[in-house]
Amino acid sequence: MMREVNLNDFPQEIASKIREKFPLGEDIAILDKEGSVVSVIIGVKPYKYLLAKIEEDEEIIDLEELKNFDTKKEINKSVDFDDFMKGD
Repeated sequence: MMREVNLNDFPQEIASKIREKFPLGEDIAILDKEGSVVSVIIGVKPYKYLLAKIEEDEEIIDLEELKNFDTKKEINKSVDFDDFMKGD
């Protein structure tokens, strides 16, 4: 689940960068004291693109798993409900 923050809760400097119509970069890096990235704020277009790519990858993985699924093997190692309730 995505965490939500109201844009007006950000400091003005950050909120103005988020509101830019044509930002120089598509993201805003949040750095710690050592200069390491600890978080990133991305725009709507890159976010939608990222979600689409993740969904594509998940679909490829799902199709691969279905291709390798052995129904007979799964049926042979399954137990009926009564045996399941008895336990090992």
